[in-house]
Amino acid sequence: MNTQSAAATLLAVTNMEVLARNAAASDRPVVATTGDGVTALLLQSRLHAVYQRLGLIEDYNPLLTQMTGPTPYSYAAGAMPLLHDEHISVNIVTGKVGIEGALLAEAGRRENAFFIGASTDPSGQAVLYPVSDQPLIGEEMFATRAILEPDQPASTASVKTQDVLRIVLCVAMLGGALLKLVGAL
Repeated sequence: MNTQSAAATLLAVTNMEVLARNAAASDRPVVATTGDGVTALLLQSRLHAVYQRLGLIEDYNPLLTQMTGPTPYSYAAGAMPLLHDEHISVNIVTGKVGIEGALLAEAGRRENAFFIGASTDPSGQAVLYPVSDQPLIGEEMFATRAILEPDQPASTASVKTQDVLRIVLCVAMLGGALLKLVGAL
């Protein structure tokens, strides 16, 4: 697993936990799918922990987390029927998703599911952007926890830190350009 997909995987796990906390007691709990066995175990463990923490362990179903296929297209083919079978109302596709994301988006559209798509893969971004009800482009994908939990200081701290670092970097670049212009560098 490369760094890019590791970051996307950890992001997806964190987002699943936030969504599971909000949906655990509802009639439509979170159903998490993945194309990686280790990630499936991690998702299952985190989902179990959420139900346990909320005191809803009797409602926990280990089948809410599934590895639907090890390759991109087998993953999509395995996840598509779940959108119908589990009566999904919101379809969130995040991670290193390529053009197979269009299959998942279309399957969700047939079920009238609200679709959010985000990918670290440029071809996945190109496919998911036009079909997403709420596309997440670039760094927005990594700010989803702040979007999902705007009241939580821990959720918004990373976004604020990024903004401060961006400002510092811009000031440093402008300062360097000014010094170069006046001949000090």
